[in-house]
Amino acid sequence: MKTLKLTVLLAIMLIMNSCNKQKEEIYPFYQHHFFLSIQDASGNDLIKGIDWNIWQPDKSQEENQAAMEKNKELYTLKAIYPEVYMDPVWMHYNMGAAIPDTRYCYELGIMVDGNYKINNAPFYLGFYPQHSIRHYNGKELPVAEKITYQLSCPYIFGDDATHDIITWWKQNSDGSLNALCYRIEFEGKEFTQITYDYRGSLSFATVIFDGK
Repeated sequence: MKTLKLTVLLAIMLIMNSCNKQKEEIYPFYQHHFFLSIQDASGNDLIKGIDWNIWQPDKSQEENQAAMEKNKELYTLKAIYPEVYMDPVWMHYNMGAAIPDTRYCYELGIMVDGNYKINNAPFYLGFYPQHSIRHYNGKELPVAEKITYQLSCPYIFGDDATHDIITWWKQNSDGSLNALCYRIEFEGKEFTQITYDYRGSLSFATVIFDGK
């Protein structure tokens, strides 16, 4: 995930956390901020070294957007929700719902560990969309409990196959609209060692891919 996008993301979350309960009542989304490190059985970082473009502040928005589109040649991504109407992208294109930015629908970003300066820090994939719908047909929905990310990336996996990353979510106990990932199923294995950063609103996890 590019540094600038993460900085903007954190600024938005700080603003939202300062909002009162009335503001939260009208906010249309739950937020699912998910960052994943993928390693092999020996602990090697499978994301590191990918030919990835990052957002550069000294470049124009058009140049940066072209670079981000170039990234999409390296992977395909789809998010599957437990109910289609929980998916903000589906809601946008089928029901006219507003979502933060359609340019980033079903997109990956790559970032290093949050401190950025740690030597040999793992690289993380940041998954978009980062929301689920909170209101539908006049009713308030629960947090989308299960989101399956269907990812194909030959650089990481060594093939063109689609790999399912199944994530399980719960609402943050602080009453905010930030959902927390508490379980991941990947390649027939379960992973529950998940950490939370930035006031407990971002979920960071590592999964092991052994290619079998």
